[in-house]
Amino acid sequence: MLVDVTALLSSANPNSVAEAFSVLASAPRTAVVQTVVLPVAQQEFHAELDRASAVVLQPAAALPVAAQPVAVEPVAASGSSTTDGTAVDPVTGPRPASIVVAQPARVPASQLPSMRGLPLLQQLGLLSRAQLVDFAAKHGDVLATLSARPQAAADVSAWWTGVPAAEQKNLLSAVPRLVGNLEGVPYSVRDRANRTSLSQAEATVRAELKAGQGRAASDELARRLHMLEQVRASLAGPSGDAARELINLDPDGDGTAVVTVGDVTTADYVGYLIPGMLSSVDTQIVKFAASAQQIVDDQNRMLRELHPADSAEPAPTAAVVAWIGYRTPDISNVGTLALAEQAQKKLTASVAGLRAGRVGHEPFISLMAHSYGSTAALLALQSGGLSVDALAIAGSPGSPAQNVSQLSVTDGNVWVGAASWDPVPATGAFGSHPTSPSYGAHRFGVDGATDPLTGRKLAAATTHIDYFVPGTESLRNIELIGIDRGDLVLRG
Repeated sequence: MLVDVTALLSSANPNSVAEAFSVLASAPRTAVVQTVVLPVAQQEFHAELDRASAVVLQPAAALPVAAQPVAVEPVAASGSSTTDGTAVDPVTGPRPASIVVAQPARVPASQLPSMRGLPLLQQLGLLSRAQLVDFAAKHGDVLATLSARPQAAADVSAWWTGVPAAEQKNLLSAVPRLVGNLEGVPYSVRDRANRTSLSQAEATVRAELKAGQGRAASDELARRLHMLEQVRASLAGPSGDAARELINLDPDGDGTAVVTVGDVTTADYVGYLIPGMLSSVDTQIVKFAASAQQIVDDQNRMLRELHPADSAEPAPTAAVVAWIGYRTPDISNVGTLALAEQAQKKLTASVAGLRAGRVGHEPFISLMAHSYGSTAALLALQSGGLSVDALAIAGSPGSPAQNVSQLSVTDGNVWVGAASWDPVPATGAFGSHPTSPSYGAHRFGVDGATDPLTGRKLAAATTHIDYFVPGTESLRNIELIGIDRGDLVLRG
């Protein structure tokens, strides 16, 4: 069950909720650029890299590529293949049977710390495993910045495909945290990388605890270890459940984690489950993955039941992304758009990563967002950077968008639900009321009903935290929206 704004609902006064959701003006942002002077040890490290290079060094600004394209041979099959017979490497994932890529020329190693984005990725792909390990040890901040600022998923996908298999494995083993969070790298590779990163983080925290710390430090380490253990637990669904993959992991601080339930690389329908306030990785990732599992199970059952019995084609399939890919707010900062704006960028990149791996067979993509998470989704859909096929929001405090026409959702396929005892939608805290007729969204029922397809009694969602409870009219309707069956949704 999704948990959100429980503390607010302890008050019977809707005005207190409105006050908590009041929008504060964003402070102006400034950027500081400075010249980096490398310590002697790092200069020696870069000099060694330069001496090891067999390529004539070129100026970094131009980033020239080799004059002749390099043909990359397919990875030898290891007992598996794609549907078209292409060999699949168990570590680095599927690769095209024949590709031609232009390899970048190596730049002086001393320039690597000042590089950013795709050019830096290209240079990292030229390093040996030992060089990557050294670079990560000396320039972890550079890699952290690279992870924090998503590159275009299509560019990353093209880059990763062009990296020879041996170098892919070097990257995967030496800098798993970087690889695991790169949108555009195949999900199977990212899952492997993030599980490695998770194990490394757990081992580091346990070693620090064993070494002995002060009371405050020990408490923080214990909390962080519990968070990491919750991420691991979220990957272990009940026997027989759909496979799960860890496609995003930040093991530091409050952490972020994104878990897929079902095969998002082949599913016909992929939904993103987006949480709101108080949905930290530590407290909610296990329950969140379970909610995604419930939706996947229900949607696949619905798809089988609705699939024509005499059809020669198999029934379509569904998968869900349990997306705690941003730091969710607490009572102290839920009144600003700052975290929603961060989530907007990360969500946009996440969907782009899905699409980069599904070129030519894109799924029907839906967002299923709750409360503050709906504000993040609305911001992303208004920005022009993200478009989806359906949007279902519940308990929404709104966003700057005033009408469905301002959202990049196919055919205005936007749905909204609000429970009778949920004060949040009435606040319009972030600039709009998605439940109002002028907004133009379809209203789905949440008050309880009888399912006309099954005859089952559907429970009501009465408060802010009830929308995703199994057996409710609300969840049943959200699930149908996610498989493009708005015609079967019970209206509110």
